[in-house]
Amino acid sequence: MEVSDSNAVSRAAQDALDLTRSLGGYVVSSSVSTGEEGSAALIVRVPVTKVQEAITGLSGLGRIVSQQVTIDDLQGTLDQLEKREATVRGQIARIRARLESETLDPQTEAVLRTRLQTLRSELTELRTGISSTEAEARMSTIQLTVVTPGAFGAVAPPSRIDRTIDEALNVLAWEGVVALGLLIVLAPFALVAFAAWLGRRLYRRHEEERLLAT
Repeated sequence: MEVSDSNAVSRAAQDALDLTRSLGGYVVSSSVSTGEEGSAALIVRVPVTKVQEAITGLSGLGRIVSQQVTIDDLQGTLDQLEKREATVRGQIARIRARLESETLDPQTEAVLRTRLQTLRSELTELRTGISSTEAEARMSTIQLTVVTPGAFGAVAPPSRIDRTIDEALNVLAWEGVVALGLLIVLAPFALVAFAAWLGRRLYRRHEEERLLAT
């Protein structure tokens, strides 16, 4: 969202926070920077039933530059948790029935009681997960960015130092290409010269050893 100046950024951010609280929501994070090119970034959560009202109110804070809507369907997750909860509750009921109605040997009874304790712990975690998922599903997350015309899409021109560094890098790159080309051209000649020198040296050593032997 775009507003006229830095002061308008601060006002829009404050109005967004006030609107969120008035709708029964809360602020997840808020960041406001002032200056010639001010900006603000906010993440708020509002009840699902108040989303349209929140969007309408936030749209009046400035000019909408871009927007994106993402929907996360939590019903599948909630169904899985509830299905597992029903399974665990059934297992707990069966184990309790055996413990209360059957005469069991100590080893079997110990195994069943350990299993019962594990299932009860899992049931507690499942209930917590269901509660948090239901709470998550009741709220919607809205992320809002407020900028001034200068801050939106502004690209700073390269400085004199940046241009100097770029030119130096270009020169070094060109010199490296030239040096590599010369190395490729001269390498065969260097190898031939080295082979000739090595041959002469070995021949002389051989002659010296022959003369010493005679």
